[in-house]
Order: sequence, then C-alpha cells, then structure tokens
Amino acid sequence: MSTEFDLLLQEYQEALQKYKSGQLNRNYLFKLGKPCQVLQENGFSEDDIIMFQKTVRKMIEKHNLSLEQIALLPEQLQNPLAIFISQQTELARIVLTEATHEENPIVVALTPTKLNATNINELKSAYPKEKWVLTAWSIKNLKIWGKEKE
Repeated sequence: MSTEFDLLLQEYQEALQKYKSGQLNRNYLFKLGKPCQVLQENGFSEDDIIMFQKTVRKMIEKHNLSLEQIALLPEQLQNPLAIFISQQTELARIVLTEATHEENPIVVALTPTKLNATNINELKSAYPKEKWVLTAWSIKNLKIWGKEKE
C-alpha cells in the first residue's frame, strides 16, 4: 500500500484512540481513504470514504464490534471479497470483507452521498452477517461483484 494510505491509516487509528478516550472533537469525521478500483467500478466515486462518530458508536453498541475490528476497516475496504446491492437503499452497497466476528463475516454498508455540497462515500455501518444471508443475497441476484477464487 502507498505511503499516503499508511499516513491516513495512522491518522485514522489515532483518531479512534481519541474517540475511545473521549478526546475527539465532536465534529470530527473519520476518513478511511479513497474507494479501491473495484468499488469505483461498482457505484462509488473517487471521493473519500467518510464515517461519522455516531456510526462508530452504533458499530460498538449495536453490532458488538471492537475498536480493533473497526480499526481494520480502511484496509478491509481496499480488498473486498464481494459487493451486493443493498435491499434498503438503491444506491447503497454492502461490501463483504475478510474480517469476521464470532465466525460470521463482517459486511460494510457504503452509500454515495453529499456532505455540505461535497460528494462523499459514507460508511453507514459495519456488522457481522450470517453466511446463509450472504447466500440468500446471491440467490436474489443482489451480488454484483465477487472476487475470483484463487
């Protein structure tokens, strides 16, 4: 990965630690880098992936993800396993990552949107999903991209 991405990753992880200790400015937005080529080919612009603090709180409190799992999201989004169309929002995509939580794969919900008239790609949530649900999504033809088996 590039040095620029390494710096972004370091800043992201430092911000998560500040969030954990309650030292983060309440208006701070987490930057997770630019979408990888595969995401750009499947509905996302080159604009930054942004995450609000309320999203971090939701992932911890509602979805039981650890800060360590959340810290890995920028890297996970650079190497997705599959991309699905969201059943809730037409423009949103559900990205299957290599990460797991209690043996269930972690998926990330991303939506292209605007923030103060600027285009962004918002990370709406990350949560564990049972494998059978992923199979059901594939059967419903919601899968729009999948990594080739090596």
